[in-house]
Amino acid sequence: NGADFGRFKKIEKFHTPKKNKLNIITIGTLSYRKGQHNVINALPEINKRFENVLYHMVGMSNIEQDLIKIAENLGVLENIKIHGVLDDKDLNELISNSDIFMMLSENLDNGDVEGFGIAIIEANYLGLPAIGSMGCGIEDAIDNNKSGILVDNKDVKSIANAVEGIV
Repeated sequence: NGADFGRFKKIEKFHTPKKNKLNIITIGTLSYRKGQHNVINALPEINKRFENVLYHMVGMSNIEQDLIKIAENLGVLENIKIHGVLDDKDLNELISNSDIFMMLSENLDNGDVEGFGIAIIEANYLGLPAIGSMGCGIEDAIDNNKSGILVDNKDVKSIANAVEGIV
């Protein structure tokens, strides 16, 4: 269980994030443990600060309909895109057009917790800064304020502040 850098084409130069267009990405099974719902919950606050925000979710879906319903209820359905599983070519293209990798994982009541956060290490390898949750294995994958920013996964203002700090 480790980073697989061979899957990725090293991106020489990312575009510079701009306040008028922001692409956020999470790669991993769509699940409550991975925390895509926490990112969606933060989108209204992020939308107050940035124009044209699009949150890309890549991975097998266990909770796709739940995520769509959350986005509809918050009025941010147009700000999300669920890609499902992508081949390496399409994944590399999507990553190269992304600005921030975000994984706001959550420790579940059944004991399921985020481990080390390998996807974050892979994103950093490709040059993407990360925003991740405190209180789980992601803390071992992010060097706070260097390779990314650690946040409380439920504090939407802190999450939006972290996005502003990166952009």
